[in-house]
Amino acid sequence: MNKLDARFHITERGSTVRREIIGGVTTFATMAYILIVQASLMSGTGMNVTGVMISTALMSGLITLLMALYANLPFALGPGMGTNAIFAGLVAAGGATAIRCDFCPFSVRIALSLHFRVRLVPGAVHIISS
Repeated sequence: MNKLDARFHITERGSTVRREIIGGVTTFATMAYILIVQASLMSGTGMNVTGVMISTALMSGLITLLMALYANLPFALGPGMGTNAIFAGLVAAGGATAIRCDFCPFSVRIALSLHFRVRLVPGAVHIISS
């Protein structure tokens, strides 16, 4: 437990390892609905439900780990459901611009994250989300 505290500065931030583990499990349970909603939403476009669930889980886990290990911040990240709803609607309608609509906000988020070196992501996320 001391290694976790040393790596993530848990005590310095006014928390305990136990509290952080409970928070992580709670966050996971709260975000688990995304797997089902995402798969349901994207199945309307003809995508494989199992594939969507697996890719959503893997990518959410990967970007959350990157946020924890690189930025040293306790944020869980998942897919932007609003953009995915637009994507699914455009694909279902047969629009070829769906990929561009999904790619543009993604590119802006990546560019801002790299520009601010991920340390300022909470401010950048607020700017992007509004």
